[in-house]
Amino acid sequence: MRLGAVGLAVIAPVAVWLLATAVFGARLVVPGQSGGPPLDIGWPAVVAIALVAGLLGWGLLAGLEKLTRRARTIWTITAVVVLALSFGLLIGPGIAASTRTWLGLMHLAAGGVLIFLLPSRKKTKRAQSPGQQSAKEDGARSG
Repeated sequence: MRLGAVGLAVIAPVAVWLLATAVFGARLVVPGQSGGPPLDIGWPAVVAIALVAGLLGWGLLAGLEKLTRRARTIWTITAVVVLALSFGLLIGPGIAASTRTWLGLMHLAAGGVLIFLLPSRKKTKRAQSPGQQSAKEDGARSG
């Protein structure tokens, strides 16, 4: 299930990228680092960033599940905060409004998929104490 969520979190922003570039003819360009040349945002970058984000999110969730019963809540709050902070990257100078819009939609696509699909929606069985388990087994044997 989680591998599928990460896969969809990669496919979703690539679909937005395809829509932007192939259908609307947008050229997604951001200023280069330290005065370097502008960078074109291509599908390999979109795939790589979404994949890294998905795998990091999965790793964080798995780690939290080993540490706390509130893993899903903590992870969801963290993921929403990280998604919100990621929009800070889009407010830098020199980024065209259309590029900001498309990149923002890609962030929402990947983040939305991860936030809604990565945490398991199945209810897990609560661990029983040995006394509870024995009582149930005794009842089953006598009945």
